[in-house]
Amino acid sequence: MSFPSISVVVCTRNRAAHLQKCIASLLSQSLKPKEIIVVDDASEEKDFVNAMNSVSINCKNTIKDASIIYLRNKKRQGVTKSRNLGIAVSSGEVVAFVDDDGYAHRHWLRNLAKHYRSKSVGGAGGPVVESKRAAGINRKWKGRITPEGDISHNYRIKYAKDARLMKPSPVKFLMGGNMSFRRDALIRLHGFDTRFKGNAYREETDICLRVSKKGKIIFEPRAIAYHNTAKDGGTRDISTMAHFLYWYFRNTTILFLRHFDFFDAIRKTYFQSKKFISSVIAGDLRINRAYLIKEGANKHIAAIVKGAVSGFFKSKGRLKKLDYEKPEDMKMLTVSAKDSRLQFAESRNIIQHMKLFIRCHFNGA
Repeated sequence: MSFPSISVVVCTRNRAAHLQKCIASLLSQSLKPKEIIVVDDASEEKDFVNAMNSVSINCKNTIKDASIIYLRNKKRQGVTKSRNLGIAVSSGEVVAFVDDDGYAHRHWLRNLAKHYRSKSVGGAGGPVVESKRAAGINRKWKGRITPEGDISHNYRIKYAKDARLMKPSPVKFLMGGNMSFRRDALIRLHGFDTRFKGNAYREETDICLRVSKKGKIIFEPRAIAYHNTAKDGGTRDISTMAHFLYWYFRNTTILFLRHFDFFDAIRKTYFQSKKFISSVIAGDLRINRAYLIKEGANKHIAAIVKGAVSGFFKSKGRLKKLDYEKPEDMKMLTVSAKDSRLQFAESRNIIQHMKLFIRCHFNGA
């Protein structure tokens, strides 16, 4: 039974402890990834390799020739440019994405890979078990955008066993912390749209809607990922409620104007703005991140309006290339298992090769 080769991209910033668990879960996959690409979005941590060395897992199968490519951005670029950098470096037939504050079930990649045997499939993903955010199970629908602009799905579950109640099916979009696509499709589409900035909301919905025009997107309940929702760090710019709301409406408006006709997009934006402003006035605005700092109703309403207006003007234009920045550093780490402890080693020859790779591959990027 043959499977496509898979590159796994993990974008991270200031989350070394979470990242250790994430990498450990990828190295213990029943279907080994061709490579694990870590894109460090200018973390403050200095000793990434030392942090990786502390990873310790029990492996049923001996790890052989597993490789990790580590790239570090010169300055913060955000999740979309970081994802695009990972795509540019990847060599697998499929590129999969998981969050740095999450980790994957042992059979995650195997359950994703099986769907790529069909040439009609352009992407696949699965549910996310949430430990610190609201989650439930609804078997009636999987991913929808209503006429009023509500974007919702039932991909977040509380327990892994809840996935048994779901069935594989074609969908319009997936969750950013559990998704994969054919690399050639990502390249043809110029990757993730870097206009989705700040909290980068809707970047995954956008790429899925674009890929779905080229091939089917499959939701696979047994391809399970887990998410811890870290309060600090990460490649998404989230701090205060007003900041969150501004980027939420800016990015959502861009999504509507890109994928729906003009009047339908404006209608959706109007209904969403009205809904959120009413919730702010009533004092019952509910965002699935309780730790966000709240500044008051007036600032929240202003953020919603400014975000929607900004999104209207930023939505114009089309992607022309895979947008990313040349990395500051790049290393290849070879992984070996010894006494259930993972050891990471780097070769000077490989490092020199990677430095040359950077100069040639990223020239003029």
